[in-house]
Amino acid sequence: MSPEAFLSLEVHSPSGLRIQIERISSLNVRLDDGSLLGIRPGHARLIASAAKGVLHYIADGKHSTLKVEAGFLTVNDDVVKILTTA
Repeated sequence: MSPEAFLSLEVHSPSGLRIQIERISSLNVRLDDGSLLGIRPGHARLIASAAKGVLHYIADGKHSTLKVEAGFLTVNDDVVKILTTA
């Protein structure tokens, strides 16, 4: 991982893109099976089932949280997408 590598996060619902956050250096999300998944730039491609709850991330050096609904999570080319039904 180069020092300039970042993630971007997109949360989509049936009505479209709900939120987009850029320049994320790390992200933690709870999966449907109860495990906690940590994602950093360069993460391998992934499809998983994310649980409803609070997602934790660091963007521009600041720790933040985001409430998310349950849905499918994908990671591809440093883009994390959560596709929800709500």
